[in-house]
Amino acid sequence: MIEGCCDLLYTGLDVIGTLNLHNDNQIHIEGTVSRIDDDEVILQLTRGPSFRDMLLEQRYIHNKYPTFFNK
Repeated sequence: MIEGCCDLLYTGLDVIGTLNLHNDNQIHIEGTVSRIDDDEVILQLTRGPSFRDMLLEQRYIHNKYPTFFNK
């Protein structure tokens, strides 16, 4: 998380960046800021992780932090 990032973002802003996953896998992302809620930013991606990438990351988080999804 980037402190104070929401002050720089607004709905409709086009963004690009790199998503760093646990296994040093880097994925280029592109999208638009869809909504901002407090300190959370919701993006609508036009380019991003594959379904496989998301499942692998979810499995990693579940195995390393077993109580993470019990919230």
